[in-house]
Amino acid sequence: MFHKKVVHALVRPFSSIREMLSLAVTEDGNKIAYKFKQKDGSIAEVSYRRFYNTVEALGAALAEMGYGKSHIACISENRYDWICAYLTVLQSAGVTRSVMVPPPKSDSSAVGVLESVSA
Repeated sequence: MFHKKVVHALVRPFSSIREMLSLAVTEDGNKIAYKFKQKDGSIAEVSYRRFYNTVEALGAALAEMGYGKSHIACISENRYDWICAYLTVLQSAGVTRSVMVPPPKSDSSAVGVLESVSA
């Protein structure tokens, strides 16, 4: 049995989530950060730059709504919308608690906020 040699990329040190996201955009802005299946079955590709812009827009929307320094729980299944919301709060002045449990089918309020910011 042959073992393939694994080559790890060098990672620049960072001191905050905001700095981590900024480095990703600076170094790999147009590269694909996320791929996921959409509701219609098609595969979406999101670059680091687009992801960063979504996180920034969501953060601005939360701040405008008065939630910039709030304690926010991110409750969702593991999906792209969840990571956008979670990293938005992590890089803000707020406090987050993640709970990766699917919300009831009737609760789509968080998804509505993210969809309106992403549009």
